[in-house]
Parts: sequence; structure tokens; C-alpha cells
Amino acid sequence: MDQLNALEERLGKKIEQAFHDLKDFVTFGYQDLSDRMDKMDAKFDKRFDAMDRRFDVMEARQDRTEDRFDAMDSRIIAVERSLVLDIRPRLDSLERGVKNINLKLENVIEPNIQIVAEGHLDLSRKLDVLLSYHEENKLIPFRVKMLENALQAEAK
Repeated sequence: MDQLNALEERLGKKIEQAFHDLKDFVTFGYQDLSDRMDKMDAKFDKRFDAMDRRFDVMEARQDRTEDRFDAMDSRIIAVERSLVLDIRPRLDSLERGVKNINLKLENVIEPNIQIVAEGHLDLSRKLDVLLSYHEENKLIPFRVKMLENALQAEAK
């Protein structure tokens, strides 16, 4: 029994030593794994921080772009209002002016042009008559001169 107790005691010490070694191994392994995880976590934190900064820059750019679009929308709305409020009355006035000019053309100028054209036609006809009379009578002074010369020659 002493042998059994000695064996049990040695076995207990070996088990205790093995348990202690296993505990140290697990503790060391856990510590090593924990250190590795901490290093990886730090690397990921750096990368994520860099990505966060990039996203922050992108968000700031997007915000500025949205602000510019909002400003452009405001300007476009102001221009549209200006067109409606300022240009519309001017356009209406211009349309009335063109209508008045067209009416004056129809009622005053076109009839006057018609009268002038008719007068021009009459003058053209009279000129044609005068020119034909002038052509016929152009030679009369020469004939008269010849007849006078002939009479004078006979009178002598």
C-alpha cells in the first residue's frame, strides 16, 4: 500500500505538474494570442481611422457640393422669378408695340404705298406719251429750217 500511495503521490505530482504545465501553456498561448489580437486590432484601428478620415473628407466634399447645388437652385428660382416679374411685362409691352406697328402698316402705310404706286403708273404712262411726242417732234425744227431755206432760195 505504501507503494500504491507512493505511486499515487508520484502520479498526483505528475498530474499536478502536467496540469500546471498545461495551465502555463494555455496562459502563455492565451497571452500570445491576446497580444497578436491586440496588434491586429491596432492595425485595423489605424486602417479604419484612415478610412474614417477619407469618408469624412468625402462627406465634407459632398456637403459642399450639395450646398453649391442648393445655391444654384436658389439662383435658378430667382432668375425664373425675375423672368416672370420683369420680362413678362416687357414682353407684353413689346407684343402690343408690334401689334400697333402691324396695324399702322395695314391701315396707313399700305394704302399710301398703293396711292403712290398708282400715281407712279400714271406718271409713267404720261412720260411714255411725252417721249413718243418728243421723238415725233424732234425733227420739226430741222424741217422748218429746211423749208425756210427753200423759201428764201426761191425768193431770191
